Amino acid sequence: MNFAGNIKLIECPRDAMQGWKRIIPAEKKIAYINSLLKVGFRYN
Repeated sequence: MNFAGNIKLIECPRDAMQGWKRIIPAEKKIAYINSLLKVGFRYN
């Protein structure tokens, strides 16, 4: 079976980063989110 067209991946970087023990500088968070957008992740 081919499920490639039926899978939707939802990434929420902000939620994932809240679980980290150390504080992540805003500049690094912005760079990470921009890199996701650059490789093709979309937002609605």
